[in-house]
Amino acid sequence: MDTLSAPEFLPTLQKGTRFFTHPILLINYANPLSNAQLAKIGFTVPKRYLKKAVHRNRIKRVMRAVVQEMLKNQPKIFTGWIIFSYTDKTVLPFEVIKNAMLQCIQKMQE
Repeated sequence: MDTLSAPEFLPTLQKGTRFFTHPILLINYANPLSNAQLAKIGFTVPKRYLKKAVHRNRIKRVMRAVVQEMLKNQPKIFTGWIIFSYTDKTVLPFEVIKNAMLQCIQKMQE
């Protein structure tokens, strides 16, 4: 799994297609460089929602674990540049985050 670099975040945020299932916002942007390149994935947890870095880091670890689990089962599930953004003000359990991410991906694939 490749991660998005800082210069790739801004075009993805500005031009990407958005899919929302509480508490996850998925932003997908078709990779402008090459279709053959693997997907690049980024994770954000805004400080305005969760003030403590410990909580923000935990949510990002959970989201990375869910993506790695999905890539293990279906290696070609993602294309382009993708950002997963957490939008809740509380730390939710793993299963809630996982189900929300799966629903966002299903919406994206429709």
